[in-house]
Amino acid sequence: VRYSNTQRTDAWIKATYYSNFDNLITYSIEPTVFIFSNPIPLHLSTVYGTSHTLQLTTTITGASIPYVYAATFYDDGNNQIGSTISGLNSGAQATSTAALSTPAGTTYGWYVKSTSSGSTGTSQTYSFTNRFLAAGYTEINGTRASGVAVRLYRRSTGVLVSGTESTGVSGTFSIETPYNEAHYAVALHPTDSGTNALIYDYLTP
Repeated sequence: VRYSNTQRTDAWIKATYYSNFDNLITYSIEPTVFIFSNPIPLHLSTVYGTSHTLQLTTTITGASIPYVYAATFYDDGNNQIGSTISGLNSGAQATSTAALSTPAGTTYGWYVKSTSSGSTGTSQTYSFTNRFLAAGYTEINGTRASGVAVRLYRRSTGVLVSGTESTGVSGTFSIETPYNEAHYAVALHPTDSGTNALIYDYLTP
């Protein structure tokens, strides 16, 4: 029973009565949503070398603005890559470095788990193909020259990997290889059949 010195309307009394029930007013907390973008290396790209910088941006939406998050990188075998990066603002890019132990030519997968205020978001798995690149230039009589055939071989087996010709005024060339091991290259004079081939041995990634 409630006593009042002020006369109340029927509507006020009814509203007061129903306000004692929990289901008169309902509310919910806006969920935390993690949005992942701008992966580096680009998804499904081809990269070269034995170590690569991984980057991913996490943007967080929800009720608690601004957000600060922590990011942890993993490979596709669920092994953690590097240390967890903390204190990142929503929309900032997290960076880690992956030293690759897998052979070149294989596909390397990675993803990120981000946490903020007790919530966790997991990105999709991004992937890239890792290869190695043999690159250089050719000279004839001390002058840069184009049109020189260059062939790259695996040193362990002697099997031809690929070949190309040097191009441009600087005589540059590049040959892609999937093997993380020693190679040798053979350069052939474009016109003089009496000139011996030149061999460059122990080329390593």
